[in-house]
Amino acid sequence: MLKLERDIKFRALPEHFKEHLSFFPHFLIKQLIAGFTFVMLDLLVLIPIIYPMIDTTFYLTIPFILLINIWAIRLLILNPEKTELESILFLGALGAVGSYSVFILIQKMNYYVLQVNSLFYLMASILLYIVVICFFSYIKVKKFSTIIVLKKKNEQHSTFTNSIITISVSAGYMVAQIVINQSLSIMNTYMIVIFSLLLLFFTDMAVKYIHRYLFMKSNLNVVKLSKKIYLEKLT
Repeated sequence: MLKLERDIKFRALPEHFKEHLSFFPHFLIKQLIAGFTFVMLDLLVLIPIIYPMIDTTFYLTIPFILLINIWAIRLLILNPEKTELESILFLGALGAVGSYSVFILIQKMNYYVLQVNSLFYLMASILLYIVVICFFSYIKVKKFSTIIVLKKKNEQHSTFTNSIITISVSAGYMVAQIVINQSLSIMNTYMIVIFSLLLLFFTDMAVKYIHRYLFMKSNLNVVKLSKKIYLEKLT
């Protein structure tokens, strides 16, 4: 983890460093916590895990989902000024739970719906999942391994990423219209593709915010904590 020089000023940092060392506005963080937990995780992932009910899938995921929901409720109750760093860590943990749960859900659909029960496929899926996590981690660490990074390049990368997300959503809608009246097998295959995209989203979220939390912890001298928290640390 890159540790910045203690005499460096926040305003002198590249834009992506500033973003990585900044908190969400207090009015927004609770909306993000509620939206990602109760919509992205509970609505899109928890319901397909519960129904149809498969004991193995249920017991492998429910404890983690339950814990992340309790944590979310705690953060929604507390004053966001006192949970700035914890909220960043929560988003990372939420991403990790979401990624893991979606991975288990995909295996459930492959095994019980599409009847893919090959041990080789399971091992290959686990290996590919590990490779995806390592790839996202490598990209994030490399991006913040040095402070000398071209700002223009980062902006282009951000634009490219946003374009890919927009295209994926649009393409997903069009494909849904095409297959909605097709066979159950095609529909289930399509859903696995959608959940695979959701897995990538949660994995990126986990890596991004866990790295962000650790980066902030390593460079608290540059992080802009809220005024109340800052005063408490001085007293």
